[in-house]
Amino acid sequence: MAVFQWDLPDGGLYRVVPAGRVGGKASQRVSLRADLKSRSSRLTITRVSPEDNGRYVCIVQLLEPLPIVQMKGGGTHLRIVQESTPIPGSVSQSPASLSVREGETVNLTCTLRTTATKVEGMKFIWRWGTSSTTCSAVTSDSDWWQCAPVPDPGILVTTDLQTKSSEFRITRALLNYTGTFKCDVVITKPLATVILHGNGSVVLVEESPLTVSQFPSLLPVAEGEDARLTCVLQQAAADVRNLSFTWVTDRAEVSCPVAAPGWESNRCDGLDPRVSVAAHILNKSSILTIKEASVTDNGTYRCQVTLLDPPRNQTVSGDGSVVLVLESPLTVSQFPSLLPVVEGEDARLTCVLQQAAADVRKLSFTWVTDRAEVSCPVAAPGWESNRCDGLDPRVSVAAHILNKSSILTIKEASVTDNGTYRCQVTLLDPPRNQTVSGDGSVVLVLGDVNSPGTNESEDVPLLPVNTDSETRRRTMKPWFFISLLCVVSLTLAGGLGSSYWVTRRSGSGADARIVRERRSKIVHGSATSSVPVALRCWATWQDPRVPEGCGPVEGKLVADGPALSVV
Repeated sequence: MAVFQWDLPDGGLYRVVPAGRVGGKASQRVSLRADLKSRSSRLTITRVSPEDNGRYVCIVQLLEPLPIVQMKGGGTHLRIVQESTPIPGSVSQSPASLSVREGETVNLTCTLRTTATKVEGMKFIWRWGTSSTTCSAVTSDSDWWQCAPVPDPGILVTTDLQTKSSEFRITRALLNYTGTFKCDVVITKPLATVILHGNGSVVLVEESPLTVSQFPSLLPVAEGEDARLTCVLQQAAADVRNLSFTWVTDRAEVSCPVAAPGWESNRCDGLDPRVSVAAHILNKSSILTIKEASVTDNGTYRCQVTLLDPPRNQTVSGDGSVVLVLESPLTVSQFPSLLPVVEGEDARLTCVLQQAAADVRKLSFTWVTDRAEVSCPVAAPGWESNRCDGLDPRVSVAAHILNKSSILTIKEASVTDNGTYRCQVTLLDPPRNQTVSGDGSVVLVLGDVNSPGTNESEDVPLLPVNTDSETRRRTMKPWFFISLLCVVSLTLAGGLGSSYWVTRRSGSGADARIVRERRSKIVHGSATSSVPVALRCWATWQDPRVPEGCGPVEGKLVADGPALSVV
């Protein structure tokens, strides 16, 4: 026992069951016969029309023996071909050919040319490459439709039933859009289905010329400041998905790729930790940054751009940007400019490199006199401070790179250390073909003569002094000689208008003292003149025997201040 069933295109259902009963949708044009013995069925349609187009599927159910088994055929597709003459018409496509640059917009039009007074239903089918899209239009819905989006979001297809036309738009042309775009028109109402073919539109997408802009073309920057250069890819297709920026100099290069989506921005560092490159795909730009620029960074920096997706067998370079790092003027400060010190005390002079680039990595300090010199280099990192000794074990130089300073120390200074000490600084990294000198510092060792003080008089106890008359006579002879020389020298000198200091012996025996007194305006005249003075070692006052090497010393007393410099 079996049941035969037919599924019709319009949803109708016909069934033939045992005893010849027929169920389902009734129709005078459709008849169904079944032979249960041969287990076959025949569906007959009379006076066919386009409405009968569609797929017809036969389904057989075997009821005995149990279990029930159902079998479904593959179906039969029925297409009614109209034998009458189709309506006159043609499909025109415009433009027939079109050349555009990459990234530009493409507009193609397909129009049905027909003498029919009214078309109630039609379809536009666009085909290009291996892709296609279909837009349908019927008067029961609207006179204008926008077709369903195609997989490529850059393509938009619309139809207009009133003008019987369709527009195919590519918002941003790519190289792979080069080819032929064909339009077919299918008329579905009022007559039987008619298909008209267009001749196609040939589209040629040309590579847009890539240009790279760099700015500024010249970048002057002060030493120690940051330098920034910008590079932009111009006239590129708007759908760039992957590209790489490379900054090149005659010393090194730094590459930085970016891609979309997910990697729209990137930052890449060079071998020099001061150099970095930032890249952005949205505005197709890159920025090169040089931290704390030095004169070694001078040169031409060229930006190269490679388009990776869509691929290009091409790398485009900019015109280059020149970085000009202006050397900051170097000056050396020394202080104090005059250092009076009592014999036997330590003397210290300081030297500082001013207005130097912030990234000084190595320099050398050299202290120079007319007798000798001491050099002391320092470097960073790892050698930020250094100490160097001179030939004289009493002399040492300390150098520090962080504050770019040096200190000269003279231990237990003596009168032989008198003179001008000049600090010379050489910048080694970044290199400078220049050695800068300070103005010099004068060291004045006064022996036992005290340098100017704040008190008008000061008593200094002497060592024990013999009180016998012979010793006193021997002791007073040098004092008288010194006093006489001082008086004669000061009297013959021209015009001292400032104060000066005099050291004399006061008292005798156990009460003997050396008294330091400030004198002023001992002679009328110019305040800027100096007076030659003859001095004798004060140690002879304490001991009747003159120590070895303690004899007259020529010098001058500077009139515009209480400074005494021995020459």
